[in-house]
Amino acid sequence: MQRKINLVIWAFVLVFGIFEHPVFAQSSTSFPFGFPTSHEDGNQVLSLREVRNIASYQAQLTWGRAYRIVEIPCVDLNDSLIAYQVVFRLVDKDPGNVSDNDETALTEETYMEIQQKIRNGRELFRAASERVRVAEQEMRKRISRKEREIENSSENGIERDLNKNQRKPISISPTEEFKNAYEEREKGRRLMTGARSYGTVLVTVQEGLVPIPVVSHGLPHFYRKADLMEQVAKSTIGGAPRINKIYMTGPLDQWFEFKTEQGEKVLVDPFRMRATISEEAKADLPKKLNMSLPKEEAMAKRQSLLQNAHRELSK
Repeated sequence: MQRKINLVIWAFVLVFGIFEHPVFAQSSTSFPFGFPTSHEDGNQVLSLREVRNIASYQAQLTWGRAYRIVEIPCVDLNDSLIAYQVVFRLVDKDPGNVSDNDETALTEETYMEIQQKIRNGRELFRAASERVRVAEQEMRKRISRKEREIENSSENGIERDLNKNQRKPISISPTEEFKNAYEEREKGRRLMTGARSYGTVLVTVQEGLVPIPVVSHGLPHFYRKADLMEQVAKSTIGGAPRINKIYMTGPLDQWFEFKTEQGEKVLVDPFRMRATISEEAKADLPKKLNMSLPKEEAMAKRQSLLQNAHRELSK
C-alpha cells in the first residue's frame, strides 16, 4: 500500500513539473531555431519557481490577466545563468469571459504560430509603410498647390498679409487613404513586436542583481528576430546554425550565440543584425552586468518581491 502511495506521489510530481515548465511540455522541434542553454554554478539566489512567481506578480501588476508561455535563460560571459526572460500571453477579456479552452489555447500557442504572426506583421508593416509614404507625398503636393494659389492671389491684388513670415501654416486634413494606411502600419507594428498581445519580464537570478530591472511590452528578440538572426549566422559560418546561448551584458544588451553541429560558433547582435566570431566579440563586451546593487539592498528588494508575489498570487 505504501509503495502504491509513493508511486502516485512521484507520478504527480513528474506530471506537475512537466506542466509547470512550458519548455518541457514541448518537444525540441517546438523551437526550430534552437533554444538557449545555461548552467547554474552557485551564484544564483533565485530558484526557477521563485522566478516564475516574481515574474507572474509583475505581469499581473503591469498587464492584469496574463498567461506564462516560457522562460528563456540568459547567461553572463562566464556562461553562468544570470537571468530569465519570462514571456506572457496577455488577455484583453474580463477574467469571467475566459473559458478553459481559451486558456489552453493561449498557453499552448506554439513558437511557430507566434513566428507566423510576426512574419505577417512584417509584411503588413512593409506594405502599409509604402502606402503611408505615397499618401504623404500626395498631401505635400496639395500643400504646395495651396501655397501657389496664395502666391497667385497676392499677385492679383487680393487683400492679404504679404509677409510670408507672418502667414499661418497651411494645414490640410489627412486623406482617408493616409488614415487607413497609418492604421494598417500600426497593426503590422503590433503584430511584428507582439505589443498589446505579449509581454516580457526580465528577472535576474544572481546575487547582488536587481530582480526586476525590465518589463517589456511585447516579445523578446528570441521570438521577434530568431529567423533573421539565423540567416545572418548562416551567411557567416554556413551549415545549419541554431541558437546555443543568449549572452546578456545589460537589460537591452544581448548577443545570440549560434552553433552548428560541427561546433562552429558565431555571435549575432539582434539590434544591428551583425555577426562576429564568438571569442572575438566576447573579448570586447562589458565584463559585468551594469544592474548591480549593494548586497543588502538587493537581498531586501528580492525578499520584498517574493513576499508580495506570494501574497498576491495566493489570493
